[in-house]
Amino acid sequence: MISLNKAKILYQEGKPFRPDLNDFLDGLYFYSEMEFWYKGLNCCLYLRSNMNKKIEFGWSPENVYFFLDKEAFIQNAKIGDELVKDIWDKVENPKYM
Repeated sequence: MISLNKAKILYQEGKPFRPDLNDFLDGLYFYSEMEFWYKGLNCCLYLRSNMNKKIEFGWSPENVYFFLDKEAFIQNAKIGDELVKDIWDKVENPKYM
């Protein structure tokens, strides 16, 4: 989920090959389905064809949210009271489904 150039930089810096939030969302636009875990919640993202609700994000039927684009997701997506962008370093197993 990360580019070869970024992987080389991470390797040189001794950092793990872990996608940042932008890499993860780029993966969503490639695979159309992504997931990660946070505090026991399996959080899923789907790319939808409805242009008014492009990104679907949720972890249960009661917790489903929609965003117009990548930037709207980055600025507004929350799990409880926490913005996803602020807790990204704590999520587990970010990957495509």
